[in-house]
Amino acid sequence: MVRTTAELLVASAPLGLTVAELAERSGLGAESGGRAALRHLAEDRAWPLAAHPRFAYPAPERPEVPTAARLIAAERGELPTLTWDMLPLKGEIGRALVALLDGSRDLDALAAELGGRADELDLGGIDAGRLREAIAARLEELGRAGALKRPG
Repeated sequence: MVRTTAELLVASAPLGLTVAELAERSGLGAESGGRAALRHLAEDRAWPLAAHPRFAYPAPERPEVPTAARLIAAERGELPTLTWDMLPLKGEIGRALVALLDGSRDLDALAAELGGRADELDLGGIDAGRLREAIAARLEELGRAGALKRPG
């Protein structure tokens, strides 16, 4: 039972499962599922949730980082996530990308905006396709880290 529930929790990362979802997916009743969740918590192996987090994963079509987090990132070079971690940004490019993540731009618009600042950001002649791929990869990282707001 504990091994099965642990595997379910690990496979559900980064969003995780609520205790009710853990019980349902493992085929346990609510009481047994709750006991399994408490055991994982007590042994610090996994963190079952009471409710789903407010972050988005995968990145939504128009990714957004909360305003306060964008301001902190611009000043400190590290991004506070919605899971209470601090995520170091990768130089000026990282800061520039996070500054653009206000929920108004899709991947193409983000690539166009950063591509238009290629000289300023020292992107060294990167072509549009590679830039778009690099941005998509960074959005994946930001989503996994809990840095992107869930739409709505």
